[in-house]
Amino acid sequence: MPSSNCSRCGNLLTSQEKWKKCLKCGREYPSLRGKDILIATPIVLILAGMLGQWSVDSQKADAIKETMRIEQCKKDVVCWARENNSSAMESCKTAIEHSTTNAVKWADDINSRSFFRKALWKDNDNGTSGVITYFGDQAQAQSNFGAWKNIIYQCDYTPSNSTASATFTEGRL
Repeated sequence: MPSSNCSRCGNLLTSQEKWKKCLKCGREYPSLRGKDILIATPIVLILAGMLGQWSVDSQKADAIKETMRIEQCKKDVVCWARENNSSAMESCKTAIEHSTTNAVKWADDINSRSFFRKALWKDNDNGTSGVITYFGDQAQAQSNFGAWKNIIYQCDYTPSNSTASATFTEGRL
């Protein structure tokens, strides 16, 4: 078994004690020797560089996959409407409220899933304009006499610039 002496008291250290602690004086020894650190440092740096490059490549691959997913989604009105549901809801709510001089009251349990009941490409253009027409009925509009009436709203939403225009009629879907 290889051995060496403690640099403080000269006590003989076995290989098991050598890099832990001297049993006689208690001097602690590091687990890595200086020359081990000199050898390990370049290896660690090379591995870190490789990992960093892999991380950049992985991020690029993820970005490409996301772009491809979005482009594929744009071809399907259900997917594209779902993808833009939250931003469409905010823009369409404002457009609906501005389309009347009277008050609009929204359903208490409204969320982005229930706000729209249906979505189609505007003018059946298969998405060439990029405009989605959403339909819903989760609101009431106040009449000129103060009565609340259920409404069906239609909102044309353009995801590329987050604009919306809306109309509504009395009724439920």
